[in-house]
Amino acid sequence: MMLADLGAEVIKIEQRGIGDPGRGIKRGNGVELTLPNGSNAYFESNNRGKRSLAIDLKKHEGREIIYKLAAKSDVFVQNFRKGVAARLALDYQTLTKFNPRLIYANASGYGPRGPEANYPALDYVMQARSGLMYRIGEPDMPPSQVLAPVADQAGATMLAYAILAALI
Repeated sequence: MMLADLGAEVIKIEQRGIGDPGRGIKRGNGVELTLPNGSNAYFESNNRGKRSLAIDLKKHEGREIIYKLAAKSDVFVQNFRKGVAARLALDYQTLTKFNPRLIYANASGYGPRGPEANYPALDYVMQARSGLMYRIGEPDMPPSQVLAPVADQAGATMLAYAILAALI
């Protein structure tokens, strides 16, 4: 979203037949998120400026579409769990065969190495693991979550900065 706000053409790949799960969010923190046109404010605000394609990445034909996009793109961003990009033949080594100048950005909650590298990361888990939940509220209160997805947003901001630095 931030890169689209800066003028980048962003094409989001969604799972064929399902789409982004964020499309189905109807309420958040007790607030109705459905907009008059039936979409939801959460999805629309986080995906503004993006175009979207629904592709079955498990099929050769779906991956061929990605290869064609990678051949004419500056950046490819993925946030698969460890090993998934390689299994789908969407890893750095594969995509840079189609475009050696491609910037390959990998969003990962726990990083590429270490005992938790295979774990999926969820915003509230990362808030807890970072200690942020202990810093919210009054001193005698139990840990509390920040209602906005701040861990996801902080990670996305750092990834956008890294992409911009790579482009420069």
